[in-house]
Amino acid sequence: MEEEEYRFLEQRLEVLKNRDKDSSGRKTLDEVFDENTLITIYKLMTRGVLERLDFPISTGKEGNVFLGMTGDNERVAVKIYRTSNATYRTLARYIEDDPRFRKVKRNRRALIKEWARKEFQNLHRYAKADLPVPEPVAVLNNVLVMGYVSLDGAPAPQLRNAELAPKEMRSAFESAADFIVRGYGEAKLVHGDLSEFNILISDSGPVVIDVGQAVLANYAMAPVYLKRDAENIRRYFRKNGVDTTHSELDKLISELRTEHLYI
Repeated sequence: MEEEEYRFLEQRLEVLKNRDKDSSGRKTLDEVFDENTLITIYKLMTRGVLERLDFPISTGKEGNVFLGMTGDNERVAVKIYRTSNATYRTLARYIEDDPRFRKVKRNRRALIKEWARKEFQNLHRYAKADLPVPEPVAVLNNVLVMGYVSLDGAPAPQLRNAELAPKEMRSAFESAADFIVRGYGEAKLVHGDLSEFNILISDSGPVVIDVGQAVLANYAMAPVYLKRDAENIRRYFRKNGVDTTHSELDKLISELRTEHLYI
């Protein structure tokens, strides 16, 4: 990229400011901020989507999430998918049969780009059904901008790390079960990887994240993924003393046919 563009970013990306004096910053820079990603962030900033990028919030198998600020001084979460992601073949499994993404090229960079777009579209579908997910703001190439999820001003913790009273734990289970049921019936999506790792406990209650792998409800394996989601959350909540009976979820699962499918 041009020197002028890099200097522009250097004033707005905390990780670039610290690249020479912070070993962890250099590691993050090497893994996440390749030249194409820096150009993408530059475009988002010059288009007014972002003003600056601050500290990392979390690191996952797909990418890193950073705290960002808009020109209106509002906090957003910026998810940067690593284009060197070794799991891209696994990602392909959730895209190749999705009618929304049938023209995707089978190379790593193109697939990661479409994965970001898929997560953005899934966020829109969930949000349209009034289900608790981060607000989708923008997506460009391998960078997704979404609403910042917080608890008492700090990044919202994962369910597995949250300290919840018994009534709060039961309420969190009800929210997760409702997300599965209404996600299937109203958003026409199945999350496919729902667990205590991708449910955040925020000021407004549980919020579901990492929806990139969510598949359309008419996808052949959707019933299997839905049952797996239900089993995952029931396992976690039972371990924490919650009665996981839920009439609507029980009814939905009983109506699903999975005997002709293979996991």
